[in-house]
Amino acid sequence: MRECVDKFLDQGLICERVLSYETTFTMKKDDMAQLPPGANAMIIGLGWTCRKDLDFDASVIGLDANKNKVQLCSFSNIRQEGILHRGDNTSGAGSGDDERIRIEFGNVPQNTQELFVVINIYSNNATFRDVSAAYVRCAVARDGKGFEPGHVLAQYPLDGNVNARGLVFCRFIRRGGTWCMQALSWGCGGAMATDSACLDVVAGRTEPVAMTHTLVKGKKAAHVTTEDEGCCTIF
Repeated sequence: MRECVDKFLDQGLICERVLSYETTFTMKKDDMAQLPPGANAMIIGLGWTCRKDLDFDASVIGLDANKNKVQLCSFSNIRQEGILHRGDNTSGAGSGDDERIRIEFGNVPQNTQELFVVINIYSNNATFRDVSAAYVRCAVARDGKGFEPGHVLAQYPLDGNVNARGLVFCRFIRRGGTWCMQALSWGCGGAMATDSACLDVVAGRTEPVAMTHTLVKGKKAAHVTTEDEGCCTIF
């Protein structure tokens, strides 16, 4: 019902839904909601575990109103206005988030209208099937200027259902003096966020790679796309 109604609503009205500090919000693909009051900074966390050293990277890409890239914060460019990358992890070693990015919305330049959170597999011949307990999450930053996450708003599992080299997790959209979050779960190419195969999907010049997942019926498993099911849940 929400999907049908949203087609007739202005995006500003859709954005009036507000995320909560009390629970992790269950969002489906294309769902949009306003960040909670006082959520002036967010922590993007990426974590993964694997038997061999594999390099996964988290990045944030900023676009202006014309879909031109105006910001890109990544392991090779860790500081942008309002965005700071904690540093590269090339193996997934350690517990908790292996990479973190802090976004301070009040310091993001006015010409940046959208911020896209992107995950790429930097290692060649690797896929999301090669990792376990892998995820990307979005959490409200704790007080201060550090990278410590507080309440988690959304989390997405990175597994074999992501049949692409990259994933566009979500985007933050400027709406006047507030920011909204939209769940995307778009598949994309590119070993890095700077690659055209990734940037073209983010900017809308190329269609995203369809996600797949497995439905088990009795002893048979069927592979379907998220479009078949109509959703891609972020929990």
